[in-house]
Amino acid sequence: MEKKQADYFLRRVYKLLESDDGDLIFRLKKIRDEKGARVCGKCWTLLGVIHVDPRKELLPTTVHEALHMLYPEWSETKIKNAERGISHNMSERQYANLLVKLADYFVRMGFADRKVTTNDDDKARR
Repeated sequence: MEKKQADYFLRRVYKLLESDDGDLIFRLKKIRDEKGARVCGKCWTLLGVIHVDPRKELLPTTVHEALHMLYPEWSETKIKNAERGISHNMSERQYANLLVKLADYFVRMGFADRKVTTNDDDKARR
């Protein structure tokens, strides 16, 4: 995948995460498939729901599942190839931007409504 095409798809993922219309429900959750095996992510396109396991590859999985939401007609193979192409072409700044957009989504939706400080980390270790 060429850089220009990867950037186009990444901008679509950014826009999906920036959407304020309430049509997207994005959750960080430990998930399993229908057979009980652990999976990195899952997308229910018709419901507008994406689950991503935060213990796995968070950013590539976010891109992968967002592509399912944006292009429901694409096969799993095409999604995997696009995800790899996007991830391969992403700069460090783009990875940071995706992480910020993901964090902003959670703040807007009320999932991260308090600031975590170093003191909180110290208390958790005690």
